[in-house]
Amino acid sequence: MTDGGITGQIRPKPGWTPPTPQHVPGSGSTTVYDTTAALTGFHALCDHAKDNGVVVYTIAFQVTNTSHQNQMRTCASSPGHFYNVEGLDIDAAFSSIASQISALRLVE
Repeated sequence: MTDGGITGQIRPKPGWTPPTPQHVPGSGSTTVYDTTAALTGFHALCDHAKDNGVVVYTIAFQVTNTSHQNQMRTCASSPGHFYNVEGLDIDAAFSSIASQISALRLVE
């Protein structure tokens, strides 16, 4: 679920744990990913999940940028697993997803 697009990110280095919740990571504990690297990682994660049998649902919540909507649409397992919602329509999206998951459990 997103309310925007994939952007550059600051992530903790693998294995790093902050000493306190209030700790602000310094340059030695983080890695900076530009937007291109973040998008590449996002799509690789989506593909990995789908390739391993995970059904991926995505929601673009109040996202007006078509490119950002397409990022989420591409990640979803199918067009029917992508929801582009505004305002209170979010409830309908979650209800639809819950119904689909419940149906899967009854069949499988």
